[in-house]
Amino acid sequence: MLTIAFSLSRITVQAQDSSPSALAFFQHLTPWEYILGASGLLILAVLFMKIQQIPSHFRAKGKSTLDPEQLEGLMTNSPPQIVDLRPREQFEGKKGYIRGALNIPYTEFRKRIDELDTSHPRPIVLVDETDKFSHELIPLLERQGHRWLYVLKGGYRAWRRSKYPIYHLPTKPKK
Repeated sequence: MLTIAFSLSRITVQAQDSSPSALAFFQHLTPWEYILGASGLLILAVLFMKIQQIPSHFRAKGKSTLDPEQLEGLMTNSPPQIVDLRPREQFEGKKGYIRGALNIPYTEFRKRIDELDTSHPRPIVLVDETDKFSHELIPLLERQGHRWLYVLKGGYRAWRRSKYPIYHLPTKPKK
């Protein structure tokens, strides 16, 4: 790992030099130095992608989450109540929504909490764009007496990345 960092730092220092000798540096690299440099860049790219998932992991600590595959499986049996917390414009827009989702934007949730269907016990799955706001509402729903609560891990972005069906409201016919 130290060799990779050293090779990358040599490349960086040499590349910043605007003289023609910067190109000469690359001509004197051995194939192993190219391989080490490429491996180092690949490792950095993988670490960068994993770091982006860390906030979701910390928000979910101690809370029940579902990944998109689990939610899709749950929807085939007795469907949960999916509450989409994104703004109405996003829900109705080109990004679409998950089948059967009820749109109650996060900013209106406290006022509209009574719209949740409590006629029979079924899980409630909260969905927002990244899962940040969903985790914030779990304590509120628990205080209201709801116990079967889940958050879609990674939010609606994770759902879209998983390539599960996305639905759109019917467009209004043009006159």
